[in-house]
Amino acid sequence: MKVCLVWKHLEIFDRYVPQMKAIADNVDSFYVTYFWGNPKDEWKRYFEFEKLNLKGYRNRYYRYVRSLISTKWFKNLPMYKQLINIDPDVFYCLSGTQEPAYYFSKATAIPYVVRLRGNYFKVRNAMNVMWWKKEINNYLDTKFLVEANLVIPISTNLKEEALLWGVPSDKISTVIGLGVDTDLFKPVNVNIEDEFVVGYAGRVSPEKGGARLISIAKQLPEIRFIVAGKNQMPEVFPPKLKNLSYLGELTLNKMPWFYNNCDLIILPSYTEGFPNVVIEAYACQKPILATPESFPLGDLDIFGEVAPFDRWVESLMRLKKDGSRLKHLGENARRYVKKYFTWESFGKKIANHLRSVVRGEHSGKKKVCN
Repeated sequence: MKVCLVWKHLEIFDRYVPQMKAIADNVDSFYVTYFWGNPKDEWKRYFEFEKLNLKGYRNRYYRYVRSLISTKWFKNLPMYKQLINIDPDVFYCLSGTQEPAYYFSKATAIPYVVRLRGNYFKVRNAMNVMWWKKEINNYLDTKFLVEANLVIPISTNLKEEALLWGVPSDKISTVIGLGVDTDLFKPVNVNIEDEFVVGYAGRVSPEKGGARLISIAKQLPEIRFIVAGKNQMPEVFPPKLKNLSYLGELTLNKMPWFYNNCDLIILPSYTEGFPNVVIEAYACQKPILATPESFPLGDLDIFGEVAPFDRWVESLMRLKKDGSRLKHLGENARRYVKKYFTWESFGKKIANHLRSVVRGEHSGKKKVCN
């Protein structure tokens, strides 16, 4: 089976290499078609890359109107010939890139599968997107999701949301979370000062709770906060606080160092799917404090606390005082992810679903699948 991943910018691909490699290990070949950026040499050991020619692709509103008239416009684009030359059995994409996957599939009659990993309705609400842009983009993203041959939700909550958005139940797979490399993410001894350190890893953005992060640091000057991730709120972050340090974006290989410098990892988000930060922290024996909106209840065991943000001061002070409990929680968390969240298991599950689509068990083009 030949899988073609639909990607936009390779700038953020590094964090996704482990999960894509897990899938690639279970298929015959794995192509990455992308719009911008350049692949690293180390990635080429696992994937084949094809940079798509964007000539004539234009903006999403133009593309959609043209698609309502005919698919001929797409077949005249240079990227169409590139896709035909690859000749994949199935297109695979993460939610957020289902639009190009939809056009690729419609023009080539090759099925596409969407990995649903977030709620774009809630993201746009948190970002205060203009109402008309929000309505149009919500409609388009939902349409491109509903049209997919299969949707693979990352959490139970998102599976329920997909049903509400109109995705037929027979086109929604079982829930598949993520995996973690427990050889990379593991507890190590680091030189840390005798102070309580709280860490946040991820994009600093409105929907991720950037304002909440600043607020809790202001309320608890006796606790040190360290933050790693892309800053999408440069007008207010980082704040001028003595107890908050912003480390910028860290590579995947540096993230274990980050977790091991913390006593606790926090997730202040307004919406999440299945945050890989949680299982990476668990693998490093670090408990978490999360908002109910950010934690996939029912899909992950809680090692730490899940509490509404208005109770975080109380929760943090309680956790800070009980070092022995934090250590015990961390040890149990690592045992838990080592047992249930391996990349090997993840890759096999995703590959099996892709094969089911290629065999025509849902809808779309039928092929003999090895």
